[in-house]
Amino acid sequence: MPFRTILAVVRDQDNAAAIFGSAFGLCDTPDCHVIGYHAADAVDVNPALRGPLLEEWTRKALDTRALVTREIHKAFTPAAAASRAHAEWREPDQAVVPDSSRTLAYARTADVIVISRKRTGQDFMVPDLTLEDLLLGSGRPVYVMPDGVQHDQPPRKVLVAWSDTPEATRAAYDALPLLKMASGGVKIICPRPADAEHALPMATSLAEGLARHGIKVEVEPLQASHFNAGPAILAAATAFGADALVMGAWGHSRLREFVLGGATDTILRECPVPVLMSH
Repeated sequence: MPFRTILAVVRDQDNAAAIFGSAFGLCDTPDCHVIGYHAADAVDVNPALRGPLLEEWTRKALDTRALVTREIHKAFTPAAAASRAHAEWREPDQAVVPDSSRTLAYARTADVIVISRKRTGQDFMVPDLTLEDLLLGSGRPVYVMPDGVQHDQPPRKVLVAWSDTPEATRAAYDALPLLKMASGGVKIICPRPADAEHALPMATSLAEGLARHGIKVEVEPLQASHFNAGPAILAAATAFGADALVMGAWGHSRLREFVLGGATDTILRECPVPVLMSH
């Protein structure tokens, strides 16, 4: 089945057109429904503000958010007009200081969420809480775009990074609509078996399962570090000429303190092509 409901989440007006164009690019049927939404970053209020100072600060913050929302909506309109898909714009509540709860509520009823990672040059020590919320808390696959990159067409060649874990397996099957659109081929890379000379690659069973969905794949064992396979995955994507990557997102949260696994963090920061991740 193709993607039927796509949530396009934009946080920065400068890459709004790229996100919306990419979201509509994943539609291969007129029945697809794309929802555009401006998810403003959460705001930490200075606890020292009281009374009129707090009211003035809140008013300015909400006015600024409303202005950015209008600019993002302007980018959604032409992208929707150029597509055969259904389009819906959802307006954030302009009377509420932004947080991630509304974004998560919308995400949990979508087939896939399209969002970009944080803009290049931002402090790498500051976590991207909106993206990590979606990855670890939505229960849905997240299609993470490189900053400023637009893909008006579905990917032709897709690389699936798989290991025998629930996250990786969920990502592979969440990506079925993406894999079916890959006219240039699908490759699975997986850990090398302990007895490489006599054992079949670990992903052979996954390849057989995908084949029953009409997807032809090739399988290649990957020699990589157990702790961070990120660089090896990136190298394999480049060698294959992939224009999209599929993999599980490893991580956990405790009281909103997010910790992502080494490969997940590496891919999110450095991958030059879109990545579909599931947790």
